[in-house]
Amino acid sequence: MKKSYKGFIVWLVLFIIGMFMIPFLSLKDNKLVTLIILNYMILMIDILMILMHYSHSIYWLNGIEFEKVCKMSIEKIEQVSKKYIELFTLAVFISLLYSIISYYLKLNYGIDIFVISLILVSASFYTITIHL
Repeated sequence: MKKSYKGFIVWLVLFIIGMFMIPFLSLKDNKLVTLIILNYMILMIDILMILMHYSHSIYWLNGIEFEKVCKMSIEKIEQVSKKYIELFTLAVFISLLYSIISYYLKLNYGIDIFVISLILVSASFYTITIHL
């Protein structure tokens, strides 16, 4: 296995481009733009997990050393990365469901930012339970 961050860098560039492009959409509804940005962030993290899975690059994650990954079997790497995918895919669906409800109930922007940030932080903290 060769250590490479090319896929991560491509993902990072696409993430940044997307974040800068969303506000330029011809949407006049600021709440909708906010919800799109928040959901884009969580979706892109899920896409990063999928990219990490298919490239067997779980060492991109904080706290996982490349040398440790090299000693793992492909099956174990895939097993660990699938747990990350499942977790962040669940976060995407919860975030989307919340966003739909929030949009139609016209909840405050601050509440949207708090709730979706809480979903993301909760998913991130839950990754502590995933062991190699």
